[in-house]
Amino acid sequence: MATSQQISTSPSKSLASTSRSTKPITLTLPRKSRAKGTGGKKADPLDIDNSAFEAEHYCNVILTEKHLSGLIQRDNDLSTEIRQLDGDMKTLVYENYNKFISATDTIRKMKSNVESMESEMDQLSKSISNISNVTSLVNSALGSKRGKI
Repeated sequence: MATSQQISTSPSKSLASTSRSTKPITLTLPRKSRAKGTGGKKADPLDIDNSAFEAEHYCNVILTEKHLSGLIQRDNDLSTEIRQLDGDMKTLVYENYNKFISATDTIRKMKSNVESMESEMDQLSKSISNISNVTSLVNSALGSKRGKI
């Protein structure tokens, strides 16, 4: 149900007899991904994916324009999509929870690596200082002999 399906109804299929003349109404089944904006289109109160959707108006229109079999089919379609969206939501929650746990583990590992790195850097600094001192002693001891060479 990833694509949008349209159901076109006309006043001749109406369950209720009305004396007023109405134009055919196009009802749009919900898409898997909800529309973020109208994209320059006029806001349709019967489009279930539109922010201007009016549930009461939609129910009134669908009840007057559809036969019982059409209403049952619409109910089945909505129930199927609700289950599908619920499953998608559970999957997203699970995936985000796993990402959160993974990030927590990564931060914990980084923290332990940094702590051990700090002690290693202190040890390296001491070693470099010792090497510098020994190099200074060797340079001063051999400095007079270099002049002769």
